[in-house]
Amino acid sequence: MKKNILTLIYIGLICFCSAQKNLVENQIINCQNEIYKGVNYDLKKAINDYEILLIESKLLQDNSGKSYITLLNRILANKNFQIDSLISFYDLDPWYKVNESIKTQIQACVNNQVNHSTKWTRILTELDSVAIEENQPDSTFRILLDNLIESDFELYFYKLKTFLAIEMINSKFGDRQPLPPILSEDN
Repeated sequence: MKKNILTLIYIGLICFCSAQKNLVENQIINCQNEIYKGVNYDLKKAINDYEILLIESKLLQDNSGKSYITLLNRILANKNFQIDSLISFYDLDPWYKVNESIKTQIQACVNNQVNHSTKWTRILTELDSVAIEENQPDSTFRILLDNLIESDFELYFYKLKTFLAIEMINSKFGDRQPLPPILSEDN
């Protein structure tokens, strides 16, 4: 009996892990990253590097989805806050370093899969229906928070989308007040 239960748990874990690897969002990022690597860029490294910068700046507590949700909620709580960073994600994002033919290939990764991701399709639909004013990204943050769960924010795809959204309030591009560092539970 114990052997059967352990076998079922093992099979369940394999199925769960396999499903995680095959998420449409992961397929899109993997496709994009392969194209970038062909021209000597690494999208996942850029995402990791910016995440580390946000953690070191104490804007994210760690790389958990909960930390991303906390950050977005903190920004929404005070509409004057901005990310006070000397470096923008735009500086790291390979999108701004490649030519148009590569951008077309990158966009094809999304176009080929977007209809298979009901979550991202729903977010795009909501974003399209909202008039986003310059330096008023609150609706974007609210849409992300309303449609994504904690584990979504741990995927490269949604980290990328979150970083692009927070660029709207980066100190290099706006006139908001700096968002104070997150206080750890030790302080």
